[in-house]
Amino acid sequence: MTRYLIAILFSFGFASAVQAVDTTGTWTGRERCDCFNDEVGKFREYYSDQVLKMSQDGTDLNIEAYGELFNGNMMNDPRNESRGEASLIACESDPTNNASFGEMGRAKVSVKSRGRGKMVIESLWNAQENQICQCKARFKRTDTEDPGVPDCAEGNDEDRWHVGVLKQQAPEVGCHELEYPSEEWVEVACGKPIADPLQVTHEPLLRGHVRAVGNGDDWVVNVNNGRLGQVTGSFEDISGVTSVVNSNNQRDNDYTLQLNSNFFNSPECPQSMPSCQGWQQAVYAANGTDPGYLIIQYWLINYNSDGTTCPSGWINFQNSCYVNASQQPSVDPVNTADLSEMKLTMTATAGGNDQVILRIGNRLHSATVTSPDNMVSLSQGWTQAEFNIFGNCCGYEAEFNSGSSMEVKLEISQYSGGTLSCQKAGYTGETNSLNLLDDCQQVPHQSPPAFTFTQNNE
Repeated sequence: MTRYLIAILFSFGFASAVQAVDTTGTWTGRERCDCFNDEVGKFREYYSDQVLKMSQDGTDLNIEAYGELFNGNMMNDPRNESRGEASLIACESDPTNNASFGEMGRAKVSVKSRGRGKMVIESLWNAQENQICQCKARFKRTDTEDPGVPDCAEGNDEDRWHVGVLKQQAPEVGCHELEYPSEEWVEVACGKPIADPLQVTHEPLLRGHVRAVGNGDDWVVNVNNGRLGQVTGSFEDISGVTSVVNSNNQRDNDYTLQLNSNFFNSPECPQSMPSCQGWQQAVYAANGTDPGYLIIQYWLINYNSDGTTCPSGWINFQNSCYVNASQQPSVDPVNTADLSEMKLTMTATAGGNDQVILRIGNRLHSATVTSPDNMVSLSQGWTQAEFNIFGNCCGYEAEFNSGSSMEVKLEISQYSGGTLSCQKAGYTGETNSLNLLDDCQQVPHQSPPAFTFTQNNE
């Protein structure tokens, strides 16, 4: 079923008798959604601090909201020049694809002096094949400056290309690169394999009265009664970050981006070891001014009790065993200032190859490593995803300068069954020096579904 938006806007801004009511600017507000899906039936959700950006040229509207772009058409009320109505439609609406995101709607507008404005949006949308929501949002205009929202034709072609790449079947096992606008993976030489362990959780490390983010204290996205298939982690709204140093050597731009699974029952664990569990990590390791690397790291937690026995080729570490995929592409250095330009994706494919993709910047240079899913059989047990920036190796901490703040985003582009939610948990033993806020929430109106939370040391 296609997702449809019906929007009603009441705006107070500048207007004239001959031009359409002008809704240009930034709007903030809150929203209530009455939803239905085939897992829980009816339910209601509330969202606060929502932001909507609008650019207007004559009667044409370009709108950015909920991580999506919309186009619309503005019409004046013949009885009141400060009021009007508009039609809206999401750029990604596709009536030929029942499982796609879609949204269309209607808007009512009223304007007053000095840019004041109010807006009410009523929406009916479908984000997944098995869910539909009817929502009502109330906004006020907080800024009349034109945010420069592009129209559907000018939207972010690089983002759409990236989404298309993630839907492709993973290439053969090895190291590959892809650069916009090509859709053909190019095999490249793999880098020199490294064997450092990205540790599992251990005895908590405390900084005064504040626990470090990581080492068991983090937000994860959880799917109930289902399995995750593809997750992308990224950062948004970064402010004040000028340096990230690794705690063991105080070297700048030395950290890891980790996208970690939960611990799960793996068929690779012998029946004689009932406490054994599988664990899988997708890792980008920055290396100062030297090239970094992209790896998949596999773990068999609590595989042995004598601390010596591991499967052939695996490395013993504290009663557990780990091994890195031999395919490790080298990645050019990425500065701390470019964290917002990076996205890390892990895909689990039953009976196929698991894949890790790193996107860097608008130039969309991506590197990928693929390895057989049966290393620990992630596809059979992946129910939680943790993404963040951590220390580089061995339980170290990524130390931020004071005044740093960022929003962490996890996008779930493939999952089966169940419902998604935020939970407090964590699996890696590495940490960062930021403080975790209790604000994890689902991004409204976004497909595929996404969750965000904030961490800072302000």
